Amino acid sequence: MKKLIKRSVFMIENGLITFFSLFSIQKNWIMLDSWNGKEFSGDIKMLYDVFVERFSHPQYIIVGKKTRNVGDKTVEVSRGSLKYYYFRACSRYYITNYYYVNQLSKVKIRKGTEYILVWHAAGILKKIGKSVLDEKGRKSIDKAGKKISKLIVSSELVRTVYSQDLGVERGRVLPLGIPRSDYIVHNADKREDLVKSFATHCFSKNREIASTIKTRYEFLLKQFSKGRKIILYAPTIRDDKSVDFLPDFFHLQHALGKEYIIILQLHPMSVPYEVASELNEFVFQIEGLSSEALMIMSDLLITDYSSLIFDFAFLKRPMVFYIPDGTEYISQKGFYIDFFENTPGEKVTNQAELVEAILESEKRMIRFEKVRERILEYAQMDGKACERFVQEIFKEQMW
Repeated sequence: MKKLIKRSVFMIENGLITFFSLFSIQKNWIMLDSWNGKEFSGDIKMLYDVFVERFSHPQYIIVGKKTRNVGDKTVEVSRGSLKYYYFRACSRYYITNYYYVNQLSKVKIRKGTEYILVWHAAGILKKIGKSVLDEKGRKSIDKAGKKISKLIVSSELVRTVYSQDLGVERGRVLPLGIPRSDYIVHNADKREDLVKSFATHCFSKNREIASTIKTRYEFLLKQFSKGRKIILYAPTIRDDKSVDFLPDFFHLQHALGKEYIIILQLHPMSVPYEVASELNEFVFQIEGLSSEALMIMSDLLITDYSSLIFDFAFLKRPMVFYIPDGTEYISQKGFYIDFFENTPGEKVTNQAELVEAILESEKRMIRFEKVRERILEYAQMDGKACERFVQEIFKEQMW
């Protein structure tokens, strides 16, 4: 039944794109899709900000949760709406950060549209694509990969891997750098300003919630001024999207609450998670700020198998890898590089080890200096990724 529904959806999508292809392609239309319209952030948001600042001529179409005008030159369209397929068929550029393999292998890309995939992770860590799929999955990847005009990756060191495992011809894989890395490079020394922004900006439309959030931001700023250190806990997503692997935050509060506070940032595709009200002065879930901003403002990163380590390495701050499911996860997923030898931080599997690693993180950081320098080569963080993107993708445009 599910297969029949999917086939029907793909047929409808192809029909709509075919119909709207009767209209001319607009050379100045740029469609931007971040996380399937669920969250406008990261590389796609960074590129959008650069485009808007530099070019007044294009029309920008953002894939979001509703259809509305955002500005004079920007419109938001809901995925699956008629306007979405109209703009999809008539835009010169479709730029996304997520690889919709099933959709891309079965749905048409109109001739004249450049489908540009900006890979959402720097470096190479967990195996992806054809290296972890069965024969049927590999065939889908190959079909989808042929429709990608350009695949943007972090550096020359990862180009071959992404070409092979994402089914994109090597000549169309461009090692331009990850756009969001520019934000980290240019704002690494503005840490205190970013922390202050929590106390002055509120991102909730609900006034009651907004007041609560603003109060918590103000509290966060006070803790920063008192010298409490900020931990960014940013784990990667699991296949079932659950968060069963999270530590006992009450235990961590008892052990660390006088010296640390935690900002929890789950993967945008994870199931919703709500922090217990008793932890409101220790664990924060921040709305409206990017991973890049959160990394800059943090003293320490706790993660597991996330590619954020390639971004965070630029800041020369300690990392701790909390991997209670490490044995099972690593054996099932597979990694391009040796996880234990090539990740710059202590590996811990239980909460006692986690607390100790946090308290000793700065002292132990020197042991991982060479590893940190090595993984930075995979990230190519020089603050010029967006400039390279503009020069390469728009080189034939008069604007």
